[in-house]
Amino acid sequence: MHNHHRRRQERGITVDQGRRPTWWVRGAVRLLKVGARLGPSLPPVDPDTYRFPPDQKVRAGALTLNALHWEGSGPPLLLVHGLNANAWIWARVACLLSPARDVVAVELRGHGQSDLPPDGYALENTTRDLEAFLDAWGIGQVDIAGHSWGGVVVTHFAGSCPERVRSLILGDPVLPQGLNVAYRTLDRVMDAMFAAERGPFPDDDAWWNAYRQIPFLCHDDEMDRRFWTANFLRHPDGSYHHHLPDEGLEEILYQTLMSDIRDVAARIRCPVLLIKASRTISFLPGEFVWTRRHLFPREVTIAGDHSCNHSNPRDTARAMRAFLHEVSP
Repeated sequence: MHNHHRRRQERGITVDQGRRPTWWVRGAVRLLKVGARLGPSLPPVDPDTYRFPPDQKVRAGALTLNALHWEGSGPPLLLVHGLNANAWIWARVACLLSPARDVVAVELRGHGQSDLPPDGYALENTTRDLEAFLDAWGIGQVDIAGHSWGGVVVTHFAGSCPERVRSLILGDPVLPQGLNVAYRTLDRVMDAMFAAERGPFPDDDAWWNAYRQIPFLCHDDEMDRRFWTANFLRHPDGSYHHHLPDEGLEEILYQTLMSDIRDVAARIRCPVLLIKASRTISFLPGEFVWTRRHLFPREVTIAGDHSCNHSNPRDTARAMRAFLHEVSP
């Protein structure tokens, strides 16, 4: 038995090694692999807008979290990345919004340059982390945006601390009911999604070759390279290993992202913007029904893959700017 299967069983996580995937799961896997490279052409990025702020370490409770800060004249906007990512995934959007917003992108526990605990990735913990981070930064109430796993992180935060959230932006998020049945059926679906971007990679050539295979790193510029390099530690033998420990990845994938937090999300009362990628992770019929009925979000679809905040920042920033101008001027 593979080590990751053994660790899941030790955690009480069901491991399905024998069932053959049904036709729709096989189709979903193909769509995830092939569809990420298909679709409409994306608007070009504008490197002239790029700014590269330094890392800033912030003590947030028992952990130290890293953040990037694009100073601006307007209200604070907090950006939260997704699983296996880091603050740089929001950087292009931050550069476009920061003249009118004071933009901070935080790196969650286990990611980027933040502390790397082997466990403790439940949504209750990330909510406490964000609350402590805002306290340390001196922010009372904030507009907050989260992508993917970061979407359900900020949903839980907004439902748990409604007085601190002025508006909520969900970027192709994991929804409050958790990942859909296609992802729940086989852990091999999950493994296939993340193997290419986690490694480990034995040397520089393998590491950079993997970088060139990631669909949303399609612009191959300094911003793409900053995102990629911020995800890895280089070991003395020259190999590259992802910052997020395997135990942390498995806890998030097979426990946190399977959690149903609709009872918490139902307490959200602030304006909500739902940004869906044209190749969204929530592709099954009816997945958005609960969110529409209870959060009453404004909705916009952005051309591109799941990480459209990185690969299509122009359209993402335009949608966010219009929403924030209306609800949080």
